[in-house]
Amino acid sequence: ALCGADRNLTDDEFSALVRIGGIVGVSLYPPHLDDSGHADAERAAEHIMHYLSLGGEHAVCLGCDLDGIESTPDGIDGIRDLPKLADSLVSLGASAETVERVFYRNALEPLGDRELRYAATTLPPSLGSLI
Repeated sequence: ALCGADRNLTDDEFSALVRIGGIVGVSLYPPHLDDSGHADAERAAEHIMHYLSLGGEHAVCLGCDLDGIESTPDGIDGIRDLPKLADSLVSLGASAETVERVFYRNALEPLGDRELRYAATTLPPSLGSLI
């Protein structure tokens, strides 16, 4: 509802995913956040808040797409700047618990009690430098 990019979900599609227990990662690619092609942390937070307003408390998480997008929202140059997104969510009324859910809990819950462990030797060479 906030941006007409073809890749974005409609409200009905998102609601259907919520009903079946799915999760949706929000991209930080500016053309996915605003029809102008430009965005900032607050605009990304508005998308998250919209999903939350549709009942997505347990379904919306960060997708970011930082490994493959051509540009990022103003002021977010990488994961080190994600606290700006958290601050924007809080300024729009999200609780600390909601921010925690969006930033990681919602993505982990579908995995249940399984513990994830990654060894650097099993990661593709392009990702090895990230850990």
